[in-house]
Amino acid sequence: MPESSRRREGEPDGARRAQIWHRARVNRRLALALLALLALPSGCERPRRHVVRLAHENGLVLRYDDRVEGIVPTREGYTLSLTPSDSRAINRIGVRLQASPVPGAEAWDERTLGGRRYRFHVQRDEGGSGGDEYTAIIATSIGPRWLVAEHHVQSENEPDFDVAWDLIRTAEVR
Repeated sequence: MPESSRRREGEPDGARRAQIWHRARVNRRLALALLALLALPSGCERPRRHVVRLAHENGLVLRYDDRVEGIVPTREGYTLSLTPSDSRAINRIGVRLQASPVPGAEAWDERTLGGRRYRFHVQRDEGGSGGDEYTAIIATSIGPRWLVAEHHVQSENEPDFDVAWDLIRTAEVR
């Protein structure tokens, strides 16, 4: 028997050796893939943002973050201009505290967040070169008054209105 074909005692044969080598190679690839995934930021995490508290003389308290680039006080609340994302023209939210409910809101869709019930409605109007114009109106009762957010966006894609939901969800009345 030629010397190259001899096996030492306890040494795996050629087929077994190839199988072991293949498993080690697959395990190395899996380990590298896992390390690469661990290095990526999680898609489930939201980036931490600097939050600012804003109190109006009527008792409305808002919390906003760096997505807001401008604030104008109004008699009933605030108008917030947002940092553009995919919107090209209008991107602002009016938040107000009012004495009466929004007419027709009882027929809108309903959503409950954090134990508070909200009524909301999204309207789309065909726009120009900046895309269609969308308006989301979100309303909820807080005691005897109503908190209303109106988010106006012009965009080529339907917006998610996350900022408006964040504003109204975290709003308080003092």
